[in-house]
Amino acid sequence: MIQKQRLRALERFSRNSEMAKKQGKSSVLIASDVAARGLDIDNIQHVVHYHLPRTADTYVHRSGRTARAGKEGVSIILCSPQEASGPLRKLRMAVTKNEKVRDLKCVAIDTDILDQLKERLDLSAKIAQAEVSSQSSNKEKSWIEKAAEDLGVDDIDDFEDDFLKRDRKRREGKELDRQSLKIYKAQLRDLLKVPIRKSGRRSYIAGGLNNIAKLLLDNEGSDSVMGYLQQDALALLKDKKQKKQKV
Repeated sequence: MIQKQRLRALERFSRNSEMAKKQGKSSVLIASDVAARGLDIDNIQHVVHYHLPRTADTYVHRSGRTARAGKEGVSIILCSPQEASGPLRKLRMAVTKNEKVRDLKCVAIDTDILDQLKERLDLSAKIAQAEVSSQSSNKEKSWIEKAAEDLGVDDIDDFEDDFLKRDRKRREGKELDRQSLKIYKAQLRDLLKVPIRKSGRRSYIAGGLNNIAKLLLDNEGSDSVMGYLQQDALALLKDKKQKKQKV
């Protein structure tokens, strides 16, 4: 992304963010490490690391987009079990060398909710992979055709080396035909209409530890997951820290 596009994207995000704030909604900005470098946007409350930072410097740089100008913020790392047992442990050791930081806190994951999300995630991954592969193949095909035309080569197969052919076949293997892609997207839309519920196996919403019906009537529940109270990540982490200090 060139600098002009980057600035336009930031301006658009700032406008949308202001509109969302007036409506009581949140805004999300997705950026690579390069695009995020030097970003100084007011009131960023959360930074989510979609990919585990490989170095303490990268972690600090990304996390520095929040808690600016004396304000507070939360930095959350998403990682797999494999990453948690290796790279994350090294990152924690590197980060905690700073005496002000004792350790990176772990946030508990509700496996019941995770199970409800798996099918949606699998479908989303298939759709995204197919669309990315298709776009990549089309771009490469256009480039090869133009290069072959410039060189006066009639048969594209003669122009491609073995590596390019293998890479093209690998990508084509991940592509889906239009009908399959349409079906997957329809299935995903249907799944997204189904509410996610705490203790999703329960038939009734008025029983158990989380009275979903009461939360809905009192307008206290989460907009995303039925049965959960609306919670602020920063307040939750602060509460845990205070309880630990009391113990």
